Amino acid sequence: MSLADDPVERLKAWLSKLAVGPDDAVPPAYVDEIEKLLAAAWPSLMGYEEGMKPEKLRGRMEEIHWKPPVLSFAIERHGRTVMGSTRADLQYWDIDLNKRERTSSGGGYRQLYPMASRVNVSPLAEDVARAIVQGQQDDPRLRWKGPDRVRVIATEVLPAYEPVYERTQSGRRKRLWEALEKILQPKGWKRDKSEAGGVFIRTNLK
Repeated sequence: MSLADDPVERLKAWLSKLAVGPDDAVPPAYVDEIEKLLAAAWPSLMGYEEGMKPEKLRGRMEEIHWKPPVLSFAIERHGRTVMGSTRADLQYWDIDLNKRERTSSGGGYRQLYPMASRVNVSPLAEDVARAIVQGQQDDPRLRWKGPDRVRVIATEVLPAYEPVYERTQSGRRKRLWEALEKILQPKGWKRDKSEAGGVFIRTNLK
């Protein structure tokens, strides 16, 4: 392969003519060309790619610095957002063009969306537990299966809060079940963990 056909050498040659700013920072006007050249050179570099495919570089590189022979940059990774997180991981890369190597390191996170508010489940659990102990059959939060078995409907207990990711809502439900268990156990009720969700059964049957 000639130097002209080598994508790593093309990137290196282009960067060698680049006038960087303070702290070796690359001016924004050159970012698009660097992304294009680096994406082409990416498969020719050694080192773990950490799931970073060449096409993921385009339009996402930031904090780019050129200190020959190392090109460094940060990039936002969205793996956690797919799982429901409001944060994106920041990953930093160093590309040594002489060694043709790439290395990465973690760099914290970026808050993409406002975090869901913290819900205090204690007063909610107290109110639901009171309804269970009193056997309130018409309470929309409860689905009775006889006088000694009841399912708590979480969506009826937590309906008024802002829409949240499923992982956040799951955490709220878990805290609600735990709070209910703590309140109801001394009152003769326990959670039936053989069923999903919040099913409680009376244990002090006479």
